[in-house]
Amino acid sequence: MVTMAKTLAMHLKPEFYMAMCQHGLFRVIGGCLLSPSQRTRLAAMDILWQASHQEPAIIRGYMLCDEEKALENRFLKNMAKALVMDNDDSIKGQLVDVLKLLLEGNADHRMQPTPEINEFLHLFYGGTPSVVQMLADPVLHPQSDQVPTQYHVLDLLAFCITAHSYRMKQFVMQSNMISKVLQLLQGESRAPNHLACAVIRFMKAVVVSRDDFYNRHIVKQNHFECLVKLFFANGQGKYNLVNSSIISIFEFIRSENIKVLLCYSIERFGEQLDAITYLDTFKNMREKYEQHKHRETEMMAEEGEQGGMQPQNGRWTAAPYNDLRDDEDEDYFNEDDDDPKEEALPVATSLTPMSKVAPMPMLYDEENEESCNLLGRSTPPEGQARGVTSTPGNASKAPTVRRLNTGLTVNSEEVGEDEEDEADAAGAKRKRESEDALAEEGTPSKRNST
Repeated sequence: MVTMAKTLAMHLKPEFYMAMCQHGLFRVIGGCLLSPSQRTRLAAMDILWQASHQEPAIIRGYMLCDEEKALENRFLKNMAKALVMDNDDSIKGQLVDVLKLLLEGNADHRMQPTPEINEFLHLFYGGTPSVVQMLADPVLHPQSDQVPTQYHVLDLLAFCITAHSYRMKQFVMQSNMISKVLQLLQGESRAPNHLACAVIRFMKAVVVSRDDFYNRHIVKQNHFECLVKLFFANGQGKYNLVNSSIISIFEFIRSENIKVLLCYSIERFGEQLDAITYLDTFKNMREKYEQHKHRETEMMAEEGEQGGMQPQNGRWTAAPYNDLRDDEDEDYFNEDDDDPKEEALPVATSLTPMSKVAPMPMLYDEENEESCNLLGRSTPPEGQARGVTSTPGNASKAPTVRRLNTGLTVNSEEVGEDEEDEADAAGAKRKRESEDALAEEGTPSKRNST
């Protein structure tokens, strides 16, 4: 069947594998992966490998179908069991390739995964126990006879860290995987070089993810100590695969300027790494570290000159704010509760009730004064003064009003009497004028009668 599939045209292969899936191909392969016959396992693995490279979506679709859900995802779990339990190293390698194709989903990682991919990832990372937990068990609980399995599992886990940062990060932190992976280098006997390289590749995948959470965890747990010890134990002057893999991690930190890991590496292992002179990686890391420290010192000095920051107990703190808080605290504790306190009048704001604001003095506006002058009045009409209130007891007596421009005190009663006198005088004057006019009209008539 595999030979026949290879001879088909490219556009006919999806139809071929879909038809085979509908006739129960993958249901049979899932059972054959755990067969006691190595020949059967190899044949089943060959078919699965070919199908995954041609149409991985068909395999994912079968794993998500109702039939597999009813069987509790037997096909995917059988693949995980075969990877952990099979003694054939070639089958382990092929299973890792198939799982990578199924987990990768999109060739372009920048594209959003499809709903089918999300559902498959949930199937892989979810459940109790999850498939990823079944795969990681040889690393989390290592045994001496599982070195080939640990090698392939670390390869797959490193891929998962790169491809599924969020989902994998939860599992890594919950299981304390980084510490347990590094323990593979600290056994009673020295780890084989190919397993040591797998551990280093796993650590590089963690560093390449550039996740701040991972970086802080590495610094807190001092995870680079195992790598530095392995580097010097393997011979610091040797160009070999293990040392080159470790150097590639530090070179990535330097080139990408990952400040947290750069400062941690130099401050913790600087004296040891400075002794490596046959390459420039650690020398360049030291120079970049000094640049960071010099830049920080300049920034602190500038802020200190401006009064914004000042050193206190070895730390830089905001001087004005701390001084103000210290003064306020000191004043608070120095206050005596029995001392009389002067109450200041509240200032009116947009949020202050008018009843709590001090009353304004009774003043007239300049515009009212000008209008009074135009009307021939010395004071504005009643009711135009701001802040004037009347009570039943003093309603008959007008209040005394202080004017701004003249500074004189004018009584409203006197003003009213003056106006009445002027009115009486004007009335008397008009009366005299009318009498004089009548007298002039009567004089000619008297002359004619005579």
